[in-house]
Amino acid sequence: QIPFISNVSGTWIRTEEATNPNYWADHLRNTVQFARGIGELLQDSRTLFLEVGPGKTLSTFTRRHPDCRPDTVVVSSLRHPKESYPDLAFLVNTLSRLWLAGVRIDWKHYFQNERRRRIVLPTYPFERQRYWLEGGKARVAMGASDMTGEKKQSDISRWFYLPSWKRKPLLNDSRAGESLETERPWLLFTDGGELANLTAKRLEEMMQTVVQVQEGSAFAEIEAGKFTLRPAVKDDYRKLMETLRERQQIPQQILHFWTASSVDADSGNGIDRSTIERGFYSLLYLGNSLAMVDGSRTVHVSVVTTNTQDVTGEETVSPEKALLLGPARVLPQEMPYVSCQVLDVEWNPADKKSVKKLAQNIVRESLDAKGEPLVAYRGGHRWLPLYESVELPSPEEPPFRLREKGVYLITGGHGNIGMTIARYLAKTVQARLVLVGRRSFPLRKDWDAWLAGHSDADWVTERIQELLELEKEGAQILTLTADVSKPEDMKRVKVEVEKKFGTLHGIFHAAGMVGNASFRLIAETQEEDCEVQFGAKVYGAEVLYKTFGQDNLDFCLLQSSLSTVLGGLGFAAYSAANHFLDAFVARLQRGNTDSPWMSVDWDGWRFWQEGTETGMGEEVREFEMTPEEGLEALRRILAGPRVPRWIVSTGDLQTRLEKWVLRIQEEEKETTAREESAGKYSRPNLPTPFVAPRNELEKEIAAVWEKLLGIEGLGVHDNFFDLGGNSLMGTQLVSELRAKFQVELPLRALFEDPTIS
Repeated sequence: QIPFISNVSGTWIRTEEATNPNYWADHLRNTVQFARGIGELLQDSRTLFLEVGPGKTLSTFTRRHPDCRPDTVVVSSLRHPKESYPDLAFLVNTLSRLWLAGVRIDWKHYFQNERRRRIVLPTYPFERQRYWLEGGKARVAMGASDMTGEKKQSDISRWFYLPSWKRKPLLNDSRAGESLETERPWLLFTDGGELANLTAKRLEEMMQTVVQVQEGSAFAEIEAGKFTLRPAVKDDYRKLMETLRERQQIPQQILHFWTASSVDADSGNGIDRSTIERGFYSLLYLGNSLAMVDGSRTVHVSVVTTNTQDVTGEETVSPEKALLLGPARVLPQEMPYVSCQVLDVEWNPADKKSVKKLAQNIVRESLDAKGEPLVAYRGGHRWLPLYESVELPSPEEPPFRLREKGVYLITGGHGNIGMTIARYLAKTVQARLVLVGRRSFPLRKDWDAWLAGHSDADWVTERIQELLELEKEGAQILTLTADVSKPEDMKRVKVEVEKKFGTLHGIFHAAGMVGNASFRLIAETQEEDCEVQFGAKVYGAEVLYKTFGQDNLDFCLLQSSLSTVLGGLGFAAYSAANHFLDAFVARLQRGNTDSPWMSVDWDGWRFWQEGTETGMGEEVREFEMTPEEGLEALRRILAGPRVPRWIVSTGDLQTRLEKWVLRIQEEEKETTAREESAGKYSRPNLPTPFVAPRNELEKEIAAVWEKLLGIEGLGVHDNFFDLGGNSLMGTQLVSELRAKFQVELPLRALFEDPTIS
């Protein structure tokens, strides 16, 4: 009796569809055409939208629909779980907004148990306020479409990319701006090597002020303008920045040389902790200290390193050094006033002439206005990364790398991705599956007893029921509880596998920390947050290789992430761990092109129950893969050419890279200039009453909000997200407030209390 939009067609339901059982099967299995359905509703300008349930996920999608007008009413019935707001007040507020929009409310029922007396309200004031039409273009700095470029591509064959390098001309003095008009403060982290020394000398010749920092046993100033600090101690970096701020020497340029020395071939001694401290942790804690820098000034960081990039195929890649690529990529995304680049170089200390020339090129790169985020120098040549699109067709048969009744080990086997792969292997090749998870899981002989004694809502019960279904498909299953980062656990796993199934044919390394546990802003990240990320991916990959590396495997596929290319808010440690996986495979490939080890940098997988709220947040949800799409991509990779690293991006990767990584600062400058020239919007018609800032602190906070949002005259109780804010802008807002007021302010504070007050 009530018309409704079909999630299958994205338009109005037809009688013949609603009465057809096949339609409802399609409804259950096929893609939800939410955007198309919202677009259909938006054709009627009178339509308003009420999200029934907690949170604002669907409301946000609706507001970001390209056909959604500024005056379209979109409200939620229940608050977001992170909002500390009384439920009843929220509900009444929603009801009031619906009434303001013209919805007829059954007030008789609403007030049936109360008595009311009518009074006369004053007429509205004539405010003589001017409104203009062109303002829509000058509004919010970065909306979803601006940041993410193209939409998700429907053709899966176009999702695949291979990393490569392209030779570019060396920078010259004019482009780098080497003839500096004014002196600027430099901070140089020196390893005492010839390259760092010659770079410092070059800067001094250019009449620049250079403060030097070297590794030491404590924070100290050993002589004027020279400090020592401990690489893995966060407080030392804070003390350094506080000292420089007191002396008005906050650096505009930072050069980091602590991983600039070359490494030898893998010694087989395992993970080098000192390299991780001088690289990843040093850059992470440097970024943490920059969160306290006044956001009105810009800071450029150049990390000079070696052995993080496989450019020629002849390098010895260091996975431990590659970890620093995570914070290097994420730092500018979280702190808009900071830019960061990695210069991966090769140099021979004995060749003084080439080292001096390289030092000059490093200074030029640091001063380059464009500031490429990643540059490699090899043999006097300058290289920039590129990502080549490769079409992978869908194989007609199961991929040739999969054996009928093959034996496959899946780490993280009880997680969503692990179970998705397990289902596929069971149904296609009736595989013998070894599912390894860190959480305790009953042995096969105890499954019946577990099911009898636990409810269906228990996660172990759900997994057992799924596994029993896979056994019906012809699979044989061995579940083992083990920590992939512990050698003794994985040795035990190997013994159990050989005892039950014999030879192991392949490994899917899907263990890792995902969800909210992956999300920590650099300003909030602690060592324990990083070690949680490193457990499965960093130490786990090393243990896997030591346990199974000499076996004659068909393949070992490491599940990496697209965050290695695009970064992501709060993903410094997560991205770093995945950079390690890619570099780990590159190290194994050197001199062994037939190595079965490979990594895949996956775009996001969407499992509805997870509720993605991290990284780039709602801005990238439209690019996430369904489990079915992820499996189809996996089939094509397993059937495709043998390469060490595949990149999977459901949208055009170059467009996303330009929007999110290469042009983010340029877009901000353009937006700022546009806003300054066009002026700001007046405060919109909000459901909260206007209360002006009541003291100097609230006025200063309001000024930061108004500058970011392009709105003037904000009230202290105005909700940031009602004003058009999103997770990306929220991160920028928190960064600016930290720097301006020198306070520790976690991002979650904005979600819990999204008002100036």
